[in-house]
Amino acid sequence: MSRNIARPARAAARSPLRLSLALAALFLCVTADERFFGVISDEQQMLSTACAIATGGGVGVSRDFLQRTDRPGGDAASWYGLGQPLAEVPAMLLAEPWERLFGARSSQTLFVLTEIVLVLLAAAAAGLLARAGGASPAGEAVAVLGTAVASPLATYAASGFSEPLQAAALTGAAMAAALAARNDGRRSDRLAALSGILAGVAVLAKVTNLGAAPFALLPLVLDRVDSGGRRLLRRVALAAAGALPVLGVWAAGETARFGGPFRTYGRDGFSHPLLDGVWRLLVGPNEGLFLYFPLSVAAVAGIGVLFRRPGTRGISLGVAGVLGVLLVSSARWWWWDGTVGFGPRFLVPAMPLLAAAAGAALPAARAPRAAVAALLGAGVLVNALGLLQNDSVTTLLIERSSPVTLTPEEKARLPKIVLKSASPRTGSFPRSLFKGDDAAFGSIRLHAKLLSIRWNTAEGHEREDALHGFPWSPRHPPLDGRIGVSPPETPSYAAERYLLGPFRWPALFRAVLASRQGRTAEFNAAWQLALNDQVTRALDMEQASRAQRLASRLWSALPTPGTAALYAESLRLGGKLEEASRFVDAAPEGVRSAPAVLVVRALLARDEGFPALATGLLSAAASRMRAPGIEALAARPPAEWPSTYRKLIAAPRPAY
Repeated sequence: MSRNIARPARAAARSPLRLSLALAALFLCVTADERFFGVISDEQQMLSTACAIATGGGVGVSRDFLQRTDRPGGDAASWYGLGQPLAEVPAMLLAEPWERLFGARSSQTLFVLTEIVLVLLAAAAAGLLARAGGASPAGEAVAVLGTAVASPLATYAASGFSEPLQAAALTGAAMAAALAARNDGRRSDRLAALSGILAGVAVLAKVTNLGAAPFALLPLVLDRVDSGGRRLLRRVALAAAGALPVLGVWAAGETARFGGPFRTYGRDGFSHPLLDGVWRLLVGPNEGLFLYFPLSVAAVAGIGVLFRRPGTRGISLGVAGVLGVLLVSSARWWWWDGTVGFGPRFLVPAMPLLAAAAGAALPAARAPRAAVAALLGAGVLVNALGLLQNDSVTTLLIERSSPVTLTPEEKARLPKIVLKSASPRTGSFPRSLFKGDDAAFGSIRLHAKLLSIRWNTAEGHEREDALHGFPWSPRHPPLDGRIGVSPPETPSYAAERYLLGPFRWPALFRAVLASRQGRTAEFNAAWQLALNDQVTRALDMEQASRAQRLASRLWSALPTPGTAALYAESLRLGGKLEEASRFVDAAPEGVRSAPAVLVVRALLARDEGFPALATGLLSAAASRMRAPGIEALAARPPAEWPSTYRKLIAAPRPAY
């Protein structure tokens, strides 16, 4: 009888955890902006890798990206971990039927929903880790809400970066390890194995976590409630058994892409002064952890409280160790600020662990509890700036700001990976690479100003004039050129409409509910861009049949001149000249006369033995295209042209 009474009592006592998770889910769903998922190059590389996996094409991408390793077959491998692409595969598989049902670009919802689930998993793990550390129900709620509502992690639900996956994996590994140490029998065994699996997933998401993941497993060893060495060895062995298969997948993926582990970034780029990076990441005005995640103040105290308790020292050292590894590795990396993303991007995976520490040490006294609540509220207000003003749009404006010109001596100190970003025409560098060192480009300041302009100024010239002053600093000139003149159906066009149009509250399923015209003008096409990259990859590898299959799907989903050119080119390379000509002839006039299609028509005319027609078509394309050397090619005999459309235009697709 007493057991039956106690069970509902325990369930009632733990209801704040479930309630806080429900509130976090609601918060994320009503603040997630689906419009710009997949517009940043980092996101696009991982999405293209996911598309390669989903379509049975391995793990390669095209050579249109900067951070890549070229492979002998004509494609490249992205430097980013395979964890995020694997997490995106389900959405990638569902995207095509979803868009047939709800319309083009509506699959943005699927990808954002994937990230929301990962953030919620990280929040749930933080709540359970706080519980393992002795937190009260209120402390568990602090851990959950601190993760999903009051930290920058909430803003990453609208982007395709790997931070939510890393956060879920690292916090989940610590949670499973802590609970395994506090249980026995089969439940302890299952939790120990799960901790190892999740530690492996963290490494699969990002190789830096090879140093952080062991700290997440410390509760398994240091917080055991039994004193038997045999039980400890069993748990450690089970954690290792869980981690090894996932680490095997990681090693196999690294070998398939790069020929072996640790062959991507190498030492190039890890040249930033350590102490400078540490203070900037912790308290700096641009990306400081304590500024973007105020609850971390309570977390520092919580780490100390947990360390003083013998049964929670593993949790304490685990949280501090994960943060320390991420902090040191990020501080040394040349792009210590992460370049894009709201807040200190590379420290975001540690924030759920810090939230758990803050919740586990939530004091019983009323005044300190009020202070923790105030820190939680401050975190909500700060990160609302990243939710209501999209960071990708802010990044676009930073890219349009005055470029950075360096002396030869300053260039000599830059790592090779940064030198690749220099403009081939002017030798200058994008402002985004150096914004972390300049207070004028602090995200909180810029987001607050942009949100204020969108909220308080009238649409039209008044708003455009206000935006033109970006970054509103006497040390920097305003933007060069007008806002609102980018070509339709490009990320820049959508970003400009976002800035110049009326403020619209972001929410999940906005892409599904929008009109067809609204989706085309305002939403990115993450799935189509990934499929587009796989088509170009197949063309570069001269895999005509694969290119035809993927290009046909791409044309059906997104009938534009660019996709028409890719499909016609795939048919041409496959020797189906008549079918390619019929396809082009049947296309609408606006498609047939587009520069990209004119180039393919020129190649078709050359292949069919009409050199004069081929020259005329390429000349017509050259007069309207911005492609290096194409005008010179038009002046040469068609027999001397490059053999393929991709080689002829030699221009990467736009991205920002």
